[in-house]
Formats: sequence, structure tokens, C-alpha cells
Amino acid sequence: MAYQLTIRKQDAQTGNAVLRRRRVVTCDQPCLRLGGIGCDVELENEDGELLRLETAADGVTRLLSDRLRELRIGHEQRLIPVTLTSGDDIGAGSWSLRYYVSKPAPGLSWQGTALARFSLLAVLLVLLAQLFTVAVLPQLVVRADPSGSAVARQRVAEMLDTLRRRAGAVATDDPLQMYLAAAIRDELDARARYLRQYDDDMSRSQRREMLADLQRLSYLLERVEAGAVLTPLPLPAVNSGVEHLLRR
Repeated sequence: MAYQLTIRKQDAQTGNAVLRRRRVVTCDQPCLRLGGIGCDVELENEDGELLRLETAADGVTRLLSDRLRELRIGHEQRLIPVTLTSGDDIGAGSWSLRYYVSKPAPGLSWQGTALARFSLLAVLLVLLAQLFTVAVLPQLVVRADPSGSAVARQRVAEMLDTLRRRAGAVATDDPLQMYLAAAIRDELDARARYLRQYDDDMSRSQRREMLADLQRLSYLLERVEAGAVLTPLPLPAVNSGVEHLLRR
């Protein structure tokens, strides 16, 4: 068993008492000798052994001395040998000692260890589940949503068929509008061929882009149908003299 001794030199003079030195000794050997030169712990101005601490196999520490008959323990005088308890304040001659037992920290039981590890594992699983829910699950839902993909495919097909019928029904005598209608029909036919070949391999983002392109073509086709592809040019502003010359 390990214990700790705090050793101070007692001094009756007030000025020296403030400056007295403190020494801390930690020991776990069965016998510790305190005294002059040659002892385990040397005390200043001491000759030979002053005190001896002996720790038995049962962990009990006794304080012995061949020079002293009694010691001050706290406020009491006790005959040597003295059985020490942790926290004892010992006075021996001109020395003051404080005895503390250094007990090892108690270890956790296997139940406590298992509970701590289970709690840590539970926290990690919760964090992983939250990360999966926030980052991974939405992507999986988007990719594995057959209804959303089928709806997008149907919208593209229906809009493409509608625009092709409208483009084929455009009738106009304006050469520019006829050329634009033919260009729109060619574009729609090319997109229809692309869908027949790659419809099964298109992603949701590609279908969204296809719908956006078809909406732009629909807007252009509406202008062709309304005959408002180009804004009419404004009439030139001429003065009366120029109009008179033009009439002649």
C-alpha cells in the first residue's frame, strides 16, 4: 500500500515559521526510516533514526521509534507504537508530519464497462443514422422513385407529340414563318428519334432539361401560329415636302 508524508520543520520563532519548508514523500515500501544520514528520508540536524514506519501485510501502518516514547497525534499524546490512519497530524520533536494513504482509484465493474461501451456504440449508431438520413437517403429516394420517373417520361412524350401536331398544322404564306415552322418540325423530329433510341437510359435531370427545351419551342411555336415572329417595322416619319415629291 502506498502512502504520503508531508514533513515540516517546527519553529517557535514567528518569522521563521512563515518561512518553514515543506517536504512531500511518497512511499510504498514496507519499512521507511526517517532521521539522520543513512536513513531513507534524511531530516536536517538529526543523528540516527528518529522514526520508523512499518506497513504490515494487512495494510496497517505503525509508527515506531527507538528514541521517543510518545508522539503527538492531533491534540493527543500517544505512546509508541502508534497505528496511523489517513489524515493523522503527527508531532515528533521539532518535526511535524501529516500522513495520507494513497488508495488506487476503484476500477469499473464489468457491468459498468459494458454499459459505457454500449452507450458509446449507441451514440455512434444514432449519429450514423442521422447522417444517412440527411445525406444518403434523399439521393436514394430520388433515384429509386419509379413513379416520378414514369411521370416525367409521360410528360415529355405527351408534350413532344402535341408540339409535333401543332407544328405540322401551321399554314402561312409568309416565307419567314414557313421557314421557322419547318425548323421547329425538324427539331421536334430529331428529339423524337432521340427519345426512341435513348428513352430507357435518360436520367431525371436529362428529362427535366428536355421539358425545358420543349417549353421554349412551344413558346416559339405560339408566336409562329400568331404571326408575331417579328415585330412590324414602324412607318417612316417624312415631312410634307417629301410626301409631295413622292406623290409626283
